[in-house]
Amino acid sequence: MAAMETKPLRAALFLDFDNIFIGLRERDRSAARRFATDPVKWLSWIERGLPGSEGGNMDERRVLVRRCYLNPVTFHEFRGDFTKAAFTVIDCPPLTTHGKTSADIYMALDILDALDHQTHFDEFLILSGDSDFTPVVLRLRAHDRKTVIVTTEHAAASYKSAADLVIEAEDFMELALAETPGRALAAAAAATATPSPEPPPAASAGLPAAAAADRDLKQEVVRHAVRMVADAVAPVPLARVASYLQRDLGPNVVSAWARGGLKNLLEKSVPELRISAGIPGYLYDPTRHATPPETETAEAAVELPDQLDAFARRVSRMTGVPLLSPRQYSLVFHGIENHLKSNRFDLTATSRMVRDWCGEQGESIARKNISFVVQGIQYAGHKFKQGDPAATLGRTFRKNVNTLCRNAQLTLSKDEEKLLDEWFVAGLPAGEDTVAV
Repeated sequence: MAAMETKPLRAALFLDFDNIFIGLRERDRSAARRFATDPVKWLSWIERGLPGSEGGNMDERRVLVRRCYLNPVTFHEFRGDFTKAAFTVIDCPPLTTHGKTSADIYMALDILDALDHQTHFDEFLILSGDSDFTPVVLRLRAHDRKTVIVTTEHAAASYKSAADLVIEAEDFMELALAETPGRALAAAAAATATPSPEPPPAASAGLPAAAAADRDLKQEVVRHAVRMVADAVAPVPLARVASYLQRDLGPNVVSAWARGGLKNLLEKSVPELRISAGIPGYLYDPTRHATPPETETAEAAVELPDQLDAFARRVSRMTGVPLLSPRQYSLVFHGIENHLKSNRFDLTATSRMVRDWCGEQGESIARKNISFVVQGIQYAGHKFKQGDPAATLGRTFRKNVNTLCRNAQLTLSKDEEKLLDEWFVAGLPAGEDTVAV
């Protein structure tokens, strides 16, 4: 019996432009510009199945409804880019002197109206970090519709839990908005690659052109993967390797590992590298990298003191605070301090360099977790500057976590307040505390 053909998901997309664009701009102005001027690029990534994202899938989708809610007073220059990409642009001018628009109301009404559309939409994509959409997502869930959220800010845990899939800012920037490598980069890669020995004339003469092309493509895949691991300070998620290969070598590169899979190809071609057995699977060099946990989530792998363990997991579950150990948090705060000694603060660059620094100290900490900490410190009112001590950063983040707990209606006892100190401040040097906690 012939295998049944899988039909693409029928999807409807709703974009709160101001929310996403401003969130991206705070991280990386060039990425925000690419988002606003080339929506076809990231829309194509969405339709191809969100390749490379954690928890993503390779289900193709047809985005049948594309709606962009935009403030024409502030962002009118980008209106035409979305119109050309077949978006329906709904102008949402400011209603107050503080610039508040009605985008969220319009979006909520249009999403609920789409539930009764004659086209049964399998999936709803909501591009907004505004937690006010939580009731809308819950309504979609009650109607058995898949939901995907793209957020560029700290979204409430309840909002993210209601969705089937959440794409965080870092993944969105790296996977959907990455700059396409130019010819110079391709030339540099070719120049640094070790040339493969030419096959004997007899073998070459008998090798079909298609087989030769397939062999060459596989060699390119292996060279790129090896170079990626060589440049990495920590194990690389296999899904991200696949995504970068498609970005650098083109979407047809998938044919190089179509039969046995990328994991099988790399295990046969580069036995000196390892691929972890667990989910999501990491490619790493055992002579340089620590063995990654063979568990589905970092939460299951983190080791915490007995008294802190249950409390920290509850706070993480309720607020989205990264479930890192006290040592890991201490390293993050010291990493920020170390970075700011010789660099100006920039959310994207700082989170990346702190991640790499922590990796050099023997701790693999996801960049999205570091970004959560950095943004949390900002949300607590701190302005990063040269000379910021780790102790002040840790206490400021603790203040932010306290606020997140209150917002999640998680009332802490005096003993639990002390556990927050044990979690975030333990190991940090004592000194003047400029933050009221």
